[in-house]
Amino acid sequence: MNEVLVSVVIPAFNSEKYISECIDSVLNQTYQNLEIIIIDDGSTDNTVNIVSGYNNDKIRLLHQKNSGSGAARNHGIQQASGKWIAFIDADDIWLPEKLEKQLKNCSDKSWSHTDLFFHGGIYPKHTRTTELTSKHSGFILRNLLVENSIGTSSVIIKKEVLEEFGGFNTDLRALQDWDLWLRVAEKYPICYIDEALVYYRVHSKSTSRNVRKTLPYHLYLINYVFSQQGPARDMQELKQKALSRSYQICSYIAEQENDYLFSCSCAIRSLVYGPQHASNYSRLIKIMIKTSISFFKPPRK
Repeated sequence: MNEVLVSVVIPAFNSEKYISECIDSVLNQTYQNLEIIIIDDGSTDNTVNIVSGYNNDKIRLLHQKNSGSGAARNHGIQQASGKWIAFIDADDIWLPEKLEKQLKNCSDKSWSHTDLFFHGGIYPKHTRTTELTSKHSGFILRNLLVENSIGTSSVIIKKEVLEEFGGFNTDLRALQDWDLWLRVAEKYPICYIDEALVYYRVHSKSTSRNVRKTLPYHLYLINYVFSQQGPARDMQELKQKALSRSYQICSYIAEQENDYLFSCSCAIRSLVYGPQHASNYSRLIKIMIKTSISFFKPPRK
């Protein structure tokens, strides 16, 4: 496996605070036959200077005008020389054996993912994402339709598969990863490593934390995949479940970002689409109480 080149694609936009830690985690991999392609997505901070300061032949720095992470990843894919493409966001961190374990255990599949640790935010140290979201191996389309359980920074995938599906949909300003995974999962089984090999950083500047902006993309994508043109055209029984879960996730994130009114609104919609789940009732009661307390709480002097 050491003869197989892995191209590591890192989109970076104003990432000066975290990108060194990210790059170092890739350079410190036990699997060393790799190239690192960093795509500066029109940064206005010190990101480019930090990357340029690395004196390492494995690293290539590309530039584009600000076009979003999906376009940046597509740019990196086009320039990649490796058989495998591995993605990591500029604020995330890999554990040293991440690539080695995936290549050793998943080389007979066309793509692979792993568990992740939440890093920062409200989560206790070493909280695994599987404590909130189940992850799966094999043909996972039905699971993936209900919830995006694949962390982008954990994925390795053959370049030929990405080229087959045209990469990330740049018409979407959010959830480009979920859209691509759904298309790939319709045809290819995935290999899952049941070990947290990535630190997924949680912070308020992350696009995924602004659910007021990302929720419309949840709804658009769900409506598309269950349409006659989508991969779930024959699985209509899952659409209500997918809608309920998306609203529930947005409710949790909005609560964590102290947007209680929007959290409450999402919890109500989650219950409407999933009235059979007791968790939706307890979720709504909890956030309604929290919203009421925050509304009537006297302002700080």
